[in-house]
Amino acid sequence: AAGTPLAINDALPMMVGENPQGNGRDWNGEIDDVAIWNRAITADEVAEIYNAGVAGNGLATLVSGPVLDTDGDGLPDAWEIENLGAGAELDDGTTNPDFGADGDPDADRSPNSEELARRTDPNNPDSDDDGLFDGVETGTGVFDSATDTGTSPTLPDTDDDGLLDGVEDNGGVFVNAEMTGTDPNNPDSDDDRVSDGDEVALGRDPNIPDIAPPATGILDGLTAYYNFDENLIDQAHLTPGSASTTADDLAYVDGHTGAYGPGLFGSGGYAAAGAGTGHAETPSSVDNNGTGDSLTVQWWGKVNSFDVNWQAGVAKGEGNNWRFHRQGGDQTVAWQGGGGDIGGGAAGPNVNDAEWHHFVGTKDPADGRVLYIDGVLVATGAAGTPLAINDALPMMVGENPQGNGRDWNGEIDDVAIWNRALTQEEVTTIYNNGVDGNSLISASGGAGFRVTEILVNPDNTISLTWESRPDHIYAVDLSFDLTGWPRDVDDGVSSMGESTTYSFANPEPGARRIYFRVRDLGLAQ
Repeated sequence: AAGTPLAINDALPMMVGENPQGNGRDWNGEIDDVAIWNRAITADEVAEIYNAGVAGNGLATLVSGPVLDTDGDGLPDAWEIENLGAGAELDDGTTNPDFGADGDPDADRSPNSEELARRTDPNNPDSDDDGLFDGVETGTGVFDSATDTGTSPTLPDTDDDGLLDGVEDNGGVFVNAEMTGTDPNNPDSDDDRVSDGDEVALGRDPNIPDIAPPATGILDGLTAYYNFDENLIDQAHLTPGSASTTADDLAYVDGHTGAYGPGLFGSGGYAAAGAGTGHAETPSSVDNNGTGDSLTVQWWGKVNSFDVNWQAGVAKGEGNNWRFHRQGGDQTVAWQGGGGDIGGGAAGPNVNDAEWHHFVGTKDPADGRVLYIDGVLVATGAAGTPLAINDALPMMVGENPQGNGRDWNGEIDDVAIWNRALTQEEVTTIYNNGVDGNSLISASGGAGFRVTEILVNPDNTISLTWESRPDHIYAVDLSFDLTGWPRDVDDGVSSMGESTTYSFANPEPGARRIYFRVRDLGLAQ
């Protein structure tokens, strides 16, 4: 049906790539050939436009007729006149070598035919002002040589690391900010989790990894950590010195609404309502699959209802894969770390009481398997068979990848995985800190990236306060949807000691929701 008449609101602009009444929904990709009619075009006309586009012809070919190319050199007359001057449309390069498809009036090693196709300026040897000739920026994404850089001729900073393509010579040797030795197609050439641009700004060599020393204490061996503070980000991968090898970020699937619960710590927690309400998962990796056969998994959980046997809390699968789940129809939780479940039955406490409980399972070839609930050792078992390494199985929060329909009914918070077995003393420390209202990062004895306060001030500035480390430099990034962090608010915030407060102008006053991330860039130089 035609529905209601279109609203006429002169206060709203027309936008390409965004919604004027839905900020933060920017298009991620490309858009071309936008057109508007004051009538409804017919199905035949739509088909004609589509078929022309598939054949490589834009709408203009249908509106204006065939593209004129008087001299038959493959360059439209209109383009030649606009870019090369009147008369160029009559010369295929025979008289003036700067004309025609092979002409190169700006001597940038990119002929006119290529400048037309790539929409670069045939009269400017460096269309994007990045210090490289258009002709050497081949757009392949791979740096082969100084004459084939793989970069984009229309983006001055192809890898978005804060450095112009022209200063990233890929030589591997840092000379200065004008010859960095870095790869212009890789934002972090030395893979140390700090972008090339940030390292240059801090006076570091971006070709030499400046990774923090391995963590000690409870953070030692931490491979994955989820605080569920209204995000599914693997915080371990953002924590200096952790053992994380990749960003094992979770994603909601199977119909989960994406809504968070109040959680036990921070600003939220994982929540689901039982069978058929979905779960969160991340692909298998060495961070979560038990490689090395030493493992600890910990989480806090609250049961709203045990309404399905074998209901899963956090799991990697059946058999000798690891998992936490309700033990059959019992009112407690069991741990499987290879060799069968331990706990369950009379061994564990009744956790079906709508209260928060702390669960820890460890596995070590020498010391066997241990289950702790609420800081108390509940059950032990022999090491049993080695943990299964099945890369086809994702790790799930709130479900079992080999036992579908066992979705958790309640909340889960502060899920963490280590590549070693925690000691009973460490488990007790985590539990006691949790009872006092502190998350795992607080229990570590060192500040991570826990933002303790966010304020929107009367003057429309924003103030962030976080637990920090003395003499460190921090970066503050923003996102509108947590699918990426496209903008640096500031990449040079100096620590104020154990706690740092940073205030700045609201970067998007009209946005309904903005997310901020704090990154530790290491010691100030």
